[in-house]
Amino acid sequence: MPGAVPGGVPAPTPDPSGLTAEAPVSHLPEGTVPDPVPTATSEPVRPAPSSPRADAPAPQPARPRTAAAAPKPRPTTAPAPRATPQAAPSTRSAPALQGDRGRIIDGLGSCLGATATTLGTWSCLPNRPDQIWTRTPAGQLVTAGGCLTAVAPHALAVQPCRTSDPAQRWTTANRLIVNAATGECTLVRPPDRRTVAITVPCGSTTEATAQFVHTG
Repeated sequence: MPGAVPGGVPAPTPDPSGLTAEAPVSHLPEGTVPDPVPTATSEPVRPAPSSPRADAPAPQPARPRTAAAAPKPRPTTAPAPRATPQAAPSTRSAPALQGDRGRIIDGLGSCLGATATTLGTWSCLPNRPDQIWTRTPAGQLVTAGGCLTAVAPHALAVQPCRTSDPAQRWTTANRLIVNAATGECTLVRPPDRRTVAITVPCGSTTEATAQFVHTG
C-alpha cells in the first residue's frame, strides 16, 4: 500500500507546500524522559454578582431591640394593727348603799316619800320603795332621787347628795329627825296640807314631829 510504513502506522500526509515537517530534534540522552511543559493555571471563574430582581421584595430594615421592661414593684401593705382587747363591761351592780333602812312617819301614820325630787306623803305601803330612806354612816337620809336637805326658811327638799353639806346631815336619836345645821326637827304633815314636810324648833309645836322608824 502506498504511504504505509511497517507496523500498520499510516505514513504522514505530505504537506501541500511540498515541504515535509520535521519532528523536533531532542538533544536529551536516550532513555531520558523530558520534563512536562508547564501549562498556565487558570484562576477559578467566580460568578458575577447577580443583579436584584425587579420583583424581589425590598429588604426590611432591622427592628431595634427594645430593652426588657423592669419588673413592677409589688405594692407592700403594712400589717393591720392588732386590735387591743377591751375589757368586757362589768356586769356587777353598784354596791348596795350602806346604812340603816327605815321610813319617815308623821304622827298620823303617813309616810314621807320622794318621786324624783318631789316630796309627798302617802299611806305607808310595803311595796313603795320611794318611801324607804337609808341613813348612811355620814348622817344622810338617802332615797332614789337624792338626799333629804334642809333649805331656808324651814323647808325640806331632795337634792343631790353632798357629804360635806351639814344641811343634809341628820340625827335620829329617840326617833326624832334633827338637822345638824339648824338643830330643828322634821315635821311631816298629812297630804291635805300645802307644805307636807318642814323643819320646826323641836318642842315648839303641838303637832307630832316625824320619826324615823327602822324597817330592818
